[in-house]
Amino acid sequence: MRKQGLLVRFEAAKGRDHELETFLVSALDAAAGSCFAVQFGRSEYGVFAFPSAVTSPGTELLASEARSETLAVLAHKLPKLPAPAPITRGLLLKFSAREGRQSELERFLRSACDVVEQEAGTAAWYALRLAGGGYALFAVFPDDAQRFTHLTGPVPRALTEQALALLDGVPDMDLLQVLAARLGS
Repeated sequence: MRKQGLLVRFEAAKGRDHELETFLVSALDAAAGSCFAVQFGRSEYGVFAFPSAVTSPGTELLASEARSETLAVLAHKLPKLPAPAPITRGLLLKFSAREGRQSELERFLRSACDVVEQEAGTAAWYALRLAGGGYALFAVFPDDAQRFTHLTGPVPRALTEQALALLDGVPDMDLLQVLAARLGS
């Protein structure tokens, strides 16, 4: 299992979105392992890399400094090669464990992998511990329908049922557009 990953977030300089997107897509060609270039929202982009290596664009394309976050991979569903359909959508769910419940939350996240393995429409899925002590789930899908199927499936339902006991607040959710995906083993 890949033990580490990296999330690098970029904000495009005014009028430079297209150039930044082009750079991120081309940067994946040289990447090892599985990498995903994503758009969070207007002018906000990111690269998820497993293992952890990301080439940064020139500063002229960025409105501010890139922000990196080291990711410890707790569990994952690796993408099937070749991908049965292009990967176009993603999901990032970030949350914190309730004090003293970190081990229990990590056990839950590891056990969720078995369920996600059965989801044909979930191309790749990662349960992550963030460097700052939080947690995240990152997943990619071929389309909105498969993302919705995952969001209404057994793992989110179980997480919702356990939320009061395990989580310290409501998770933050980002629906992502996947600009490019490089699928590695």
